[in-house]
Amino acid sequence: MEYKNDNLGVRLEVVDNPTVRRQLAYKSALFGAKADEFYEGLWMAARSYIDTLECEYLTLDTDISTVTDKRITDALIWIGLTVWGHYSRLDITPKNS
Repeated sequence: MEYKNDNLGVRLEVVDNPTVRRQLAYKSALFGAKADEFYEGLWMAARSYIDTLECEYLTLDTDISTVTDKRITDALIWIGLTVWGHYSRLDITPKNS
């Protein structure tokens, strides 16, 4: 699934049929964060689901402890919430034929 935010200059693709390992990695990263690390936890979890990220000022490997660009902060929050919403809407239960 593709998501795009032209205002932030971000486009990403996330997995539609995640393996159990990817689901566990996402939940571990998301729920392992303390309340004051909520958005960072969303970003860390989202990284395990993003297949493609296009952004001129952000990569999946950006060291957020050293950068100061507010656009990165805004993009990370948007990405984290977008992937969380995507994950919440996935129908990952196998259907009976």
